[in-house]
Formats: sequence, structure tokens, C-alpha cells
Amino acid sequence: MTLLSKPSFQIEDVRHTINSYIRDLSDELYTLNQLIHDEPEKAFHEFKAQTCISDFLESQGHSVKRGAYNLPTSFESVHPMAEDQFYQNSTTETAGQSSIAIVDLIAEFRGTSARASANPWDGVNALDALVASYNNISMLRQQIKPDERIHGFILQAPKITNSIPEYTKVKFSIRRSKINALKKLSEHVRHCLEAGGLATGCEVEITEDLAYADLWVNDPLCSLFKVHMDSLGIPLSPGSKHDNISGSTDMGNVSHAIPGLHAIIGIETSPETFPHNHAFAEAAGTREAHLKILEAAKGKALMAWSTIFDDGIFTEIQRHFEKMGEKNSEDKPNL
Repeated sequence: MTLLSKPSFQIEDVRHTINSYIRDLSDELYTLNQLIHDEPEKAFHEFKAQTCISDFLESQGHSVKRGAYNLPTSFESVHPMAEDQFYQNSTTETAGQSSIAIVDLIAEFRGTSARASANPWDGVNALDALVASYNNISMLRQQIKPDERIHGFILQAPKITNSIPEYTKVKFSIRRSKINALKKLSEHVRHCLEAGGLATGCEVEITEDLAYADLWVNDPLCSLFKVHMDSLGIPLSPGSKHDNISGSTDMGNVSHAIPGLHAIIGIETSPETFPHNHAFAEAAGTREAHLKILEAAKGKALMAWSTIFDDGIFTEIQRHFEKMGEKNSEDKPNL
């Protein structure tokens, strides 16, 4: 069943109200956009962005809890009309793109320092351990499957040449299409790291971050979003969970807990521009990109309205989610 009884007004009225509301907020939202865009912050250090967004939401009457879920830069926002009435949800933004699972391994190698010129034989070289491990993983890559990815970088390395390094640190990200299959690949990488320490006599400490699960695409929810975006004059391709996807997102974990979608909205860029480069970052801060995202916000608001007030749609979305859970029962991560 849905969460509230269906009101008397029609979808055309809702669309007009949503369009007007978002249009009226456009300038404020663009100012917020620029504040965040002009002062980029690293992941998990988005303190200025958290403050800007939380302040804005509070100005709109939302109840905001800053530092929610034991994460200093997170926040939880609840609209005053939502309290005790709505099921709280969370989705990110083709309609219905999938993503793959990911886990990070951080390895620290500890050896013994010694003078490189006088008595190197008394040292245990932590840099050699790191290099050996890196080479092990590079050789592993020729055996991995097309849906698997391994990439890493050195977090800490020696800064001088006249001493045998006693400490190094490296991080590897491992990706695969399914969370359960990811465990096997991450074990191979772990063995490569351990072997580097064993070969050089270094101690190895490996830390594993919480894995990001593969994304469960809720087809009815994606179709609903597409219908509403089409009604706004922005046609979307349906997307496919069978596309050759190599990216990952924490939205995957959310989609294992509640129905969700991960839509992709295009912005104007040059043909050679792609995500994660400087040209894309610049394009994301333009007024044109802002207007594209406002249209996506309208589509998501309409999608939410339909889900809340239409029994048939709500039931279809929930049933699809439950079937995904049954199909992937052995693949569900610990959330």
C-alpha cells in the first residue's frame, strides 16, 4: 500500500506546482552550486559543502541533523511534512544505469632502517616489499576477467636515498560486477600484498574498507522516472544493467536496502570531455548544467509523487525489489 491517501488534484496540477517551486528556487540553488563548485573539497572532508547545504535546507523549513550516522560531513534532512508520514528514502541521479561492486585494501609494510651506503644488509626494505607487491598485482591483471578492475596508488614512500626505508603504504581498489564475486578477487590481491612482505622480510598490515555493493536496478522505478522526464521534454534512454559498466558507487549499498535508481543526466561538454577530468568539472559549474539538473529534480519529484500516491506503482516497485533480493540472496552485503 502507499503511504498517504490519494489527493483530489491531478498530475498536471502537480507538474505545474513542482515546475513553479523549482523555478522560484533556481537562483538560490545556483548560488549554492557555485559556493560548492568554487571551493572543491576532498571526499569525507566536505565541511564547507555540508554547512552550505544544511543551512539552505534549514532555510526551507527542513529539520537537519548534521554529522548523522557517525560521519562528521554527513547530514540527514527531513521535510516537516514528512515526519511520521513518509518512508524516508535516498536515491542518486540514462534512466536506470547499473554499477559494479568495489572494495579498497590498504597495505602498510614495516621493515628496518639502515644506512644504504654503509650497512644495507642490516636493513629490511619496506619499499622493496611495496614494489614486489605492486608487481605481483600487475602480473595478476593478465588473468582477471573483463568485468574486473584493480587500480592503486602509493600513499607513502621514502623521500631520501641514503637510508633503507622502514615504512611504506599503498592502496588498491578492486572492482567486480557482483559483491560476492568481489571477495574472491580481493583475496587474490591480498595474497599479492602478503607475498611482497614475505619475500622481503617485512611485516604487512592490511586494512579492508567497507565494500560498495553492485547496484540493483529497480526497473519499475527507472521506467517511472523516464516517463516523467519524457513529459518534461527530456527523453532518456532506458539504460541497461548489461552495459559494460566499470564504475562503482555507495548507492549500490542503498539499493540493496531499499528500492533505488541511478540515473545519468547529460550536460553540455566538448566531445573529448569525460567525467573526472578538469574540463568536465568546469562544465559542471555552468548555468547550463545547473538548468539540466533542475529538470532532473523536477522528474524525481514527479516520480516521488507517483510512488507515494499510486498504489499500483508502489506495489510494483516493492515487488521488483523483493524479487531482486530473492535472486541475489547469497550476494547481499552487510549494511
